[in-house]
Amino acid sequence: MKKIFTLLAFVVAASFGLKAQTGYYMIAHTYAPGNPGGLNQDNEFPVGGGIVAGWNSILAGSNAAATYSPVQTIPFTFNFNGAPVTQYKAGSSGIVTFNTASTNIPAYGVNTFPSANIPDNSVVVFGMEGTGANDHIVTKTFGTAPNRQHWIQFNSYSIPGNTACWTYWAVVLEESTNNIYLVDQRYANCTSNFTIGLLANQTTTFGPSAPVPPLAGTDAGASTNHYYQFIPGTQPALGAKLASSSIAPFIYLNAPNTVAGRILNLGSSAITSGSLHYRVNNGAAVTQALTGLNIAGGTMYNFTHGTPLTVTTAGIYSISMWMSNINGAGVNTDTLTVSISALSSVISNLVVFEHFTNASCGPCATQNPGLEAVMNNNKLKATSLKYHVSWPGVDPMYSFNPTDPTARVNYYGVSGVPAVRLGANASMSPSQVTQTVIDNYHNNMPNAFTYTVNTRIENNTLFVDGSVIRNIGINSNDLVLHIAVVEDPINYATPPGTNGEKDFPMVVRKLLPNQNGTNLGNGETATPFNYNYPLPSSFLQDRLFVVVFVQANASKIAYKGAKIKAGASLASSVKNDALISGSFEVYPNPVSSQAVLNFNLVRDSEVAVEIMNISGQLVHRLNLGDLFAGTHSHTVDLSHLAAGMYYVKTSMNDQVEIKRIVKQ
Repeated sequence: MKKIFTLLAFVVAASFGLKAQTGYYMIAHTYAPGNPGGLNQDNEFPVGGGIVAGWNSILAGSNAAATYSPVQTIPFTFNFNGAPVTQYKAGSSGIVTFNTASTNIPAYGVNTFPSANIPDNSVVVFGMEGTGANDHIVTKTFGTAPNRQHWIQFNSYSIPGNTACWTYWAVVLEESTNNIYLVDQRYANCTSNFTIGLLANQTTTFGPSAPVPPLAGTDAGASTNHYYQFIPGTQPALGAKLASSSIAPFIYLNAPNTVAGRILNLGSSAITSGSLHYRVNNGAAVTQALTGLNIAGGTMYNFTHGTPLTVTTAGIYSISMWMSNINGAGVNTDTLTVSISALSSVISNLVVFEHFTNASCGPCATQNPGLEAVMNNNKLKATSLKYHVSWPGVDPMYSFNPTDPTARVNYYGVSGVPAVRLGANASMSPSQVTQTVIDNYHNNMPNAFTYTVNTRIENNTLFVDGSVIRNIGINSNDLVLHIAVVEDPINYATPPGTNGEKDFPMVVRKLLPNQNGTNLGNGETATPFNYNYPLPSSFLQDRLFVVVFVQANASKIAYKGAKIKAGASLASSVKNDALISGSFEVYPNPVSSQAVLNFNLVRDSEVAVEIMNISGQLVHRLNLGDLFAGTHSHTVDLSHLAAGMYYVKTSMNDQVEIKRIVKQ
């Protein structure tokens, strides 16, 4: 009998465990941008406005009064407040109701919550209206079973009393978890708060106690989205998650790097203690005890681990962070893992001018030297790509690779040389590229993209791989990464054309993988690339560079790019130091007043030195000007600096190198 009773008890317990949970508790994910689960990678709208392809409009705009959509079917099994629901309808006043038989609908304007105008079993986002012609309610399902999300989006909705204002919100239903998310996606041109929440009936509601302000910006992607998560059941007493990390995506070798982030208390009880850990790759955990905490439920705690991260070898590392034994109860958080690159060298984002020229063009020979002079004076601000074209006469650099230059000529509609293009931003002659022009574009063009570029030369083959991701909001879905293999310079003993030029800088030898580049979509997530190019024997390998930049294909708007020496890398050791900058030393270290910089230049170069504190702030700059090839020694006065750690950033031969130094 005892065995039978035990089995029966288990079956009863299991049956209760399968029962859907009633009630909800809310977690406000307003601490870091993004969409719930990351399944929806679509922009809120395509370039030029409208609805992104793949979304289905269930209610068009121009609704003078609040109106419901036709009844829709949920594409998977879903429970609302513990009961199964299969259908819903959405209303233009900001409501999604599972009570499809009800004809009640809240009017436009301020609505109280709860209200008799709201049907039971509804989700609301009050504070908007579908009166505009372009105000649609659209839907789309993301993911695969059993982890799908059904999105119901109020697309380009208006704000009562302000037709110039618009907003995007979405109600998201999640398969299996039965979670409901309210996503704040986009907002502009006004000030208005929104009443959000879930209504089971007139006496049972779930949500914030007061209207919430909009947090999303004008970006069309998920980079400024925030959301509110409604989780079925009762909030646990103890629970937490690692909400975000503030570890820099790029760190420097042999320097203490801060491991920091934020912990979100998911429980109803305050967190008073625990253990904080991080691990590099699969190494041993680095642990710190946390005591004397008072993290209230639903609030955030900013943590800084007491042991800095120091990496001695360049490469890409996985950093995992978690918290354990919360309040001594053995409760652990999830693990947050981020990827970082440890660098032995860095490159600066540059304005990339595309220069069209020809070795038999008389005006080219006249104007090109002036362009090169201003470029050589601005190696930390700008670079150029030289496309040698077919007219007006012979040019062996065009003959070597006619495909890529011709494609760029056709792309811009270039009809004469010399000509310079900066995407759609500028069309000019080489003589018009002045210091003022370079300063203007360098200062005003944002560093819109982060490039991770690794190159190596093996068996006379150039390998280029890495990734690119955008840093700012860009309303474009047709971004393209262009990668140019450049020889700088190409020298001839006698002029190869008829204009007398013998020396040709920054000649584009090959576009990788071809003239069409690499599609990035909206660039919001990192796009990897991996290409190789067999190097002809005529190439001087120590003169090869790789230039990368991003351009919106249709609009031709170009963004800052980067330039590195072939054989160098953003995320691994510089492969060819002797060809780039030779030795670079700073001593004594530690230093009390004056530091000595020793370095070797293998060719004439402009040299600049910057001293930065541990926070990356510039505290001292020294421009050494144009120096001849050879060994140099310069003294830098650091007596005015406070004691502490600093970075010495030296720019030379188109390469930027960083050394750490301690001031006593």
